[in-house]
Amino acid sequence: MSNSSKHETSVSLTSLFEYLTKVLIFSIGFLIIIQSIGIEITALITAFGVGSLSIGLALQNTLINLISGINIIWTGVSQ
Repeated sequence: MSNSSKHETSVSLTSLFEYLTKVLIFSIGFLIIIQSIGIEITALITAFGVGSLSIGLALQNTLINLISGINIIWTGVSQ
């Protein structure tokens, strides 16, 4: 793997993790705002959990391939 492709991979993985971190922070902030307004968020969190579980089970093979690809890119192992 050349030095420039390692840099590009590092940049793409960094931007992926930055995006996921931003989504997580905004989601938590949104839930805190909703709770401070007085809306009960327990049912909302439960619904998101069940929805995430069902999507995760439905896309299990795809997610395994995605995580494996990220692992290959991260470790730099290729033939």
